[in-house]
Amino acid sequence: MGDRIVVPVDCNGEWVESNNRYIWRWKSKELAATIAMIVHRDIAYDDFANKIITCCKLNCELEDIVITYLHSCGEKHKTAPFKINDQLSLSTYLEDEPRGVLRIYMVERLVENHNLCDDQQVLNDECGRMNMNIPNEEREGQHILSPEVRNRLPIIGEVVDRQAAKAYNIDVFSDHFNRIRDLVPQAATHLERVGFHRWSRAFFPGNRYNIMTTNIAESVNSMFLDEREYPITALFDAINRRFAEKFHERRMKFINAPTIFVPSIKKDIAKNINLGNKLLVHQTANYKYIVTGRDEVATVDLLAKSCTCKVFDIDKVPCPHAMAALRCQYGDDYGRRIYEYSSSYYNVEVYLIAYVEEIKPVPSEETWEVPIEILERKISSPFVEPGKVGRRSSKRHKGIGESFSTKKNKCSLCKRIGHKRTTCSERNVA
Repeated sequence: MGDRIVVPVDCNGEWVESNNRYIWRWKSKELAATIAMIVHRDIAYDDFANKIITCCKLNCELEDIVITYLHSCGEKHKTAPFKINDQLSLSTYLEDEPRGVLRIYMVERLVENHNLCDDQQVLNDECGRMNMNIPNEEREGQHILSPEVRNRLPIIGEVVDRQAAKAYNIDVFSDHFNRIRDLVPQAATHLERVGFHRWSRAFFPGNRYNIMTTNIAESVNSMFLDEREYPITALFDAINRRFAEKFHERRMKFINAPTIFVPSIKKDIAKNINLGNKLLVHQTANYKYIVTGRDEVATVDLLAKSCTCKVFDIDKVPCPHAMAALRCQYGDDYGRRIYEYSSSYYNVEVYLIAYVEEIKPVPSEETWEVPIEILERKISSPFVEPGKVGRRSSKRHKGIGESFSTKKNKCSLCKRIGHKRTTCSERNVA
């Protein structure tokens, strides 16, 4: 039996109405408001979740709760909440020092004796408002879990994002997708029509290297919010200057890096080594192993760089099962072999090659050598739609089925929603 440890749990919250649906809002923000739960390090996930339900006196089933925690790396380095939804993520959390406070909320059922409408009726009402008639061709250019998909599926967004979309194995994906089908059949039909390969990691035909979105395009767009209003020549000069700065910054960051792989992958390797040391390995053939542990059996083929859990195949880094197989295959020398079984794209030297090119500024116009055919070409003036006056709109237009969140006015006098202090009837009466 493993060591007994203390886990802080926070389930103090309430259901609040937000944009025609209910969300869980926590009340407590300090450790003193949490429940101290004592568990063993080797506790099973189901027993762990059931103990939380018992200690917090929650009126829900095992499959209805979501367990998350926030790990802070310092005042200026905050990370997104981590979800604990299987044995592997639970083991990672229990081995973490210090362990973050667990935040508990429910996705299907409401808190006992809470005076809100039935949650299943909320699901049905939301499904009735969904517009499922989007042609497939309109989805061709969208990345996985785009804002349009998220806004279209508000109820099951958490299930789609954290569980179904990010599942590595098709069998695990099927379990989560069947849950979506039970909750909202219309949404499941729509997701099938869109195509699993467009939003699911398990079905994506290419190599994503654990990258689930193409948010880099939005990041680049946000870099030039002011420059977008510049004339075209000034805009290109600004883009040239900004990317020259970024390339130099990235080169200098890793030019003298002490590690073989970039830090983020180095951290993943260390975590997988730690988890792999706790697994049992049995060799079945040359470079083929069966790995057992944590109520899971996986088959590893080192020559094919493959594992039945599919983490090794998709992330291109040995998973905990593969780490255990490498330890059995190479003995004490397996630490060096890990890099041979990982993708070369994670290597610092390969990373630097992406930024090795020097971006030079555009020379002065007097030095340009413009071909004669370009000089003689007549360029028409840009089309200007007649009748439109004023400044051009710079706000992003809504996509099909997309809606922006809005906030209703609340009067500071009467505390009612729907108007402001200046138009309050009580103020006018006074």
